[in-house]
Amino acid sequence: TENGGHNAHIDLRAPSSEGFFVRVEEDMSSDGPHKIETIGYIALEPGVYNIGGKKLVAGTAKTNHNWKKINFSSVFQATPVIVANIMTEVGLHNAHIDIKESSKNGLAVRVEEDMSSDGPHLVETIGYIAMEEGTVIENGTAFSAGKAQADHNWKKVILP
Repeated sequence: TENGGHNAHIDLRAPSSEGFFVRVEEDMSSDGPHKIETIGYIALEPGVYNIGGKKLVAGTAKTNHNWKKINFSSVFQATPVIVANIMTEVGLHNAHIDIKESSKNGLAVRVEEDMSSDGPHLVETIGYIAMEEGTVIENGTAFSAGKAQADHNWKKVILP
């Protein structure tokens, strides 16, 4: 949802097989408290899965503001759809994940602080999910993984 007027992101910490803590955190240049938002999530144990014939790899890695190369535990036939998030809160500054060099073998990831912060960030645990692009139906439920190109303007993504 988008209920607050300030720039914000999801902050996650202490994930386990029983659950996790989550909140909405505004940029440090904003006024702080944020209105209640509805947050979606996908939770998986690290591993390689087959969902309706599509490969999905879930994993974690530790990194800071320096780029870290992550190799998937199982190679894809083509570059998969990748989503990632910070799973801990070691550093005090607002931060998000930056991804580059995505390929069928892996990706490079780092923790990037908000522009108003000092730049260097402490080591955080990153969680990622990579899945072959496409739509599958598993137990009567459609599951889609795809990529969209967007800039600062709203863009509608049409599901297959």
